[in-house]
Amino acid sequence: MRLPASFLLLCFLFSRGVMDRINALGLSVGDVCLLDPKADQELAPTDGDGRFKWLLFGGILGDDPPRDRTAELRVLGFPGRRHR
Repeated sequence: MRLPASFLLLCFLFSRGVMDRINALGLSVGDVCLLDPKADQELAPTDGDGRFKWLLFGGILGDDPPRDRTAELRVLGFPGRRHR
């Protein structure tokens, strides 16, 4: 079975670590907004002014009780915003 090229690219993109992708695209940690349930600031319309090039979703797996796996990303220094 032959897979479409877009499928192969999608698999390649998600098979690499977050920092590998950010560095490969020439972005800095400050270009990425970590959507983090424990962030100090709430996500606001002004965050869409172009300061962020990427949104990195954390805390979306919904464990009960939460295991705070987003902490692994938080320590890398991404600016974070809470999402509802």
